[in-house]
Amino acid sequence: MLQREISPPKQKLKQASISEFFSLSSKSVKRKRSPTQSENEVSPFAKKTTEHKTSAKTPVLDIGVKPTPTKVSQTKSPTVGPSHEKMSANSEPNSSRLLSGLTEAEGAEKNIIQMSKDATNFDIDSILENVTENMSHNKNNSQSSKPDLESMDVTVRAESPLLFEDSIQEAPVVEPESMQFTDGPTCMGMPAKDLKRIPNCWATNPFTMESGTRHLKLYNTSHKGPGPPPPKSTTYYDAWDSHHVRLPCSTENLYPVTERGRKSLEKRWELIRSSLLMKMDNEYDLQEAILTYNSRYCKKWSFQKLGNFFTQASDSYKKKFFGTTLPRMVALALDLPNICTQPIPLLCHQRSCKVTMTQQQIACLLCNAFFCTFPRRNSKGPNSEYSNYPSINFSSLFNGAGGWHNSPFVEKFKTILHYFERVCENMPTGTVTFERRCLSDFPRWEKSPCTLGGLHLSNEGRIECDGIGLLQVDFANRYLGGGVLSSGLVQEEILFSICPELIVS
Repeated sequence: MLQREISPPKQKLKQASISEFFSLSSKSVKRKRSPTQSENEVSPFAKKTTEHKTSAKTPVLDIGVKPTPTKVSQTKSPTVGPSHEKMSANSEPNSSRLLSGLTEAEGAEKNIIQMSKDATNFDIDSILENVTENMSHNKNNSQSSKPDLESMDVTVRAESPLLFEDSIQEAPVVEPESMQFTDGPTCMGMPAKDLKRIPNCWATNPFTMESGTRHLKLYNTSHKGPGPPPPKSTTYYDAWDSHHVRLPCSTENLYPVTERGRKSLEKRWELIRSSLLMKMDNEYDLQEAILTYNSRYCKKWSFQKLGNFFTQASDSYKKKFFGTTLPRMVALALDLPNICTQPIPLLCHQRSCKVTMTQQQIACLLCNAFFCTFPRRNSKGPNSEYSNYPSINFSSLFNGAGGWHNSPFVEKFKTILHYFERVCENMPTGTVTFERRCLSDFPRWEKSPCTLGGLHLSNEGRIECDGIGLLQVDFANRYLGGGVLSSGLVQEEILFSICPELIVS
């Protein structure tokens, strides 16, 4: 891939502050105004257009050359008013007629209509003959008097109005003389070894948290033994409301069931357990199990992408997934009441909150998302309960038409399944914190005296290797993760694919 290589500047540049950066940026986007023109003054083009509409005399555009004016002669009728008299040599030239938008053909047609109404006492044949001669005469004069603008040295004066908006001449972009294109690796800015990494990258915090910020830890903080930390509560308790995540294992999670012609409400978790515990040897068995407790979406979810993925997968891969990985995922998902034993708060807007959970709890939640067990998360309507939240069930990743053959989407799916394979073989023992910060006083960056930090640019390396210990930012979508569970595959989707634990956010 071609890259631009810029040589370092000859002189050391002064480090700009954030306020100077914003002031320079704001100046660069402002349109230049004449020194004599006030902020509310009408532009010259608007003035000339207004004068043309209100005055009988159209101003002449001064471009340094005076083209030969076109004479228009008309047959004068006794009943025709002064506006239809013969035009003199001082009439507007071609440039001002361009502004008025009136051509000779339109003017002649107007004269024909006017004379046909007023000159009723004249012979109509003679009138048409005169008008035809006038049009032919005007055409010849226009061709003979048309200036050769290509061979003419035209200088546009500053006070001349602009004919069109695209006539604005922008300043040419001057690129450095030493700029070259190269195929090799390119690094610019400060060296990568000088970048701040954990724990130095969060030594100073420019934001001030509101007092009383809630920090909920879902695990036993006193655990020091091997293995993942156990949950904070030894017994499961639930909160089925709009302020907490509605867990699939909740006793309030009911599902309508019809048996022998009679409808009844049963606990959806029992239906999920019985469906997932059935033997699944291929993708069709997996699809049938998921649709058992999502029956209302039988005609809406196609699972075609899931089918295409396993169609092109090798026999050894399918044997390992359906024989080993998938049963372990089922066991981890159904162990939800013993792993996530207390309600998980939703990080709502305008409210600061922190939630810390173990990697085992995150893996358990993601397994349930893979099997599409989270209630009330499938509706996409604007009035649905979770319309302002990103999707969590993997149904959006399974659905859709084909097009997965030899495409990057296959690799994204492989990455996520590889995560499940790893955590099921060897469960990690760390913790992850999700935090939402609500600032009462938003910082004004243009007034900040702080200097801009160092910048390192490189066209090589990988996030998962070279980004270890660095703070990473996801900023490309108003929803966390963007389209990671759909067809998206750019900046943040790649980040969430190689770090699937972020999907819980």
